[in-house]
Amino acid sequence: MQIKSVKITFDPRKLEKELKSKLIDETMENYTNMVANTTKSDLEAGKDIYGQTFKPIKPVTRDIRQLRGYNGTKPLIQSGDMKNSIKTKKLGKNKYALDAISYGSSGNTNVHQTGFTLSNPKQYKFEVEGEIFTVGKAKIPARPWFPDQDSVEGSASINIKFEQVAKDFFKRFNKAFTKRGFIG
Repeated sequence: MQIKSVKITFDPRKLEKELKSKLIDETMENYTNMVANTTKSDLEAGKDIYGQTFKPIKPVTRDIRQLRGYNGTKPLIQSGDMKNSIKTKKLGKNKYALDAISYGSSGNTNVHQTGFTLSNPKQYKFEVEGEIFTVGKAKIPARPWFPDQDSVEGSASINIKFEQVAKDFFKRFNKAFTKRGFIG
């Protein structure tokens, strides 16, 4: 059996340039956008970053919302500002992150994420639109809404959508060989 010679006509430098300059950067941006959009849709569906359903809001929260002019009953969605603040942020070449408005107080800048306890042994009074509300000792549950590395890796909804991002990457990767003249 005689082996025929094979001619390979692609330039590895062109492939490297294509991958570094465009394909990887766009894939990272697509992945980050997908995580942002999944986080928003999970919030709309009343799910936390682990896919668990949030506990319903308490009647006092509903009352406070109504006094503020909001009728929604979804946990963590009063006006939608927090959910809509989730944005993709470019940090540099091939580096993206999520950014969002942080809600909380000076002692805990993200009370929704971590939860907190009203531990005043006396009753805590606060006023909203002229109406006085009284709360004693209470544990406000954590409602983790903003993804971190662990929750992204463990999220079934994100992992399913990641498969599509990966398929798109490999399609574009294979296309780069033929479209850019890497294989002749």
